[in-house]
Amino acid sequence: MKKGLKIGLFVGIIAGVAGILLNILIGASTGLNFEQINPVSILIASIVSNLIGAIIFIKWLQKTGRPALNYIMLTAVVTILLTLMDTISPPAPKFWIMAYPLHLVVALFSIFLIPRWLGDKRESTTQAVSG
Repeated sequence: MKKGLKIGLFVGIIAGVAGILLNILIGASTGLNFEQINPVSILIASIVSNLIGAIIFIKWLQKTGRPALNYIMLTAVVTILLTLMDTISPPAPKFWIMAYPLHLVVALFSIFLIPRWLGDKRESTTQAVSG
């Protein structure tokens, strides 16, 4: 479990930093700025979601035959639900311009790094995607 928490934290930090850089880039190119989306909120959300993801992946690694595939599907569903929430009830106009790419970046880092770094010998992320 300790390894999973360390990996989840590390992936969360990496994805969070990527999200912060993307936020800066989108803000600079569009002129948009939302108080709900800031470096601290991006980093915290990324770390928490990847810690939870790592814990779930470890449990699936112990109990299922295809943990990477399950993890990819779960991450995709959660990302879609978060995106739908921002579509249905945005806190501000044009909020989606920042939120959608951030959700996607954090999800992609999680999908590609957590299964790989937690050492699932039976199934890699690329095998899970290709079938």
